[in-house]
Amino acid sequence: MRKINQIKLRSFRTAPRYQYGFQVPKNYKEACQFDECNGNDKWKEATELEMGQMKEYDVLIDKGEFSTGKIPKDFKKIRVHLIFAIKHHG
Repeated sequence: MRKINQIKLRSFRTAPRYQYGFQVPKNYKEACQFDECNGNDKWKEATELEMGQMKEYDVLIDKGEFSTGKIPKDFKKIRVHLIFAIKHHG
């Protein structure tokens, strides 16, 4: 039974997701592929807007590769995790 449940969960995780009739990307690379197939850059623009707002609101302090100084020892590296979704009006 455990094997059967694992197979069901794997197929659920790897199956494409749809919201309001549009396929939702799982990651940024897949979002860029969708943009290329559709001939637009809507996913890229949306991602840039979100990242720009995070920078504008000073959510995080950038001490990484774009900073000129070294990263202090008491700082912790945080990866950005994007969650893609479709709004009801497209």
